[in-house]
Amino acid sequence: MGANLAINGTKHNVVFVATEHDSLFAFDADANPCVQLWSVSLIDAAHGGSTARPPCLGVPGYLVGLGEGDITPEVGVTGTPVIDPASGILYVVAKS
Repeated sequence: MGANLAINGTKHNVVFVATEHDSLFAFDADANPCVQLWSVSLIDAAHGGSTARPPCLGVPGYLVGLGEGDITPEVGVTGTPVIDPASGILYVVAKS
């Protein structure tokens, strides 16, 4: 969660949500009902991915990638995003 983050010129308390479908969302933590501030797909070309490549899909009984025992049916972003407060950069690790 980020406190008093400026998004589009307005300060918000923000909750970030990452999904195993390689998506990242920011929501206003104080809004009721919840308001989405922005979203991004991590499999697009602007983020190093390829739109021709679907999210990493697992097949029951088989391992994705090099056989590390990935989650199925999609891997995407499984870990917790981290914000560097000094730079204001949010880091995620995505597998696609």
